[in-house]
Amino acid sequence: MGHSKAKLTKDRTDKIRERLKEGYTVEDIKKAIDGCRASPHNMGDNERKTVYDDIELICRKGSKLEYFIHNAERKPDHTFVT
Repeated sequence: MGHSKAKLTKDRTDKIRERLKEGYTVEDIKKAIDGCRASPHNMGDNERKTVYDDIELICRKGSKLEYFIHNAERKPDHTFVT
């Protein structure tokens, strides 16, 4: 996500391992990261202008991971012509 100083801390590692133990794959986690990146809200287009893209957030729980996976797979509903 472009965080050059980010470290793979224990809390981040723990969340990733928990999801892997639940049966999610490395590919699922990668897809979820892409889904987070595709979310304007998570990339800072929100009322606080805050980016929410930490791997701990993405892997916080299975439902959160699935939300981001789904977001990566979602196709735009509309094509806008300008």
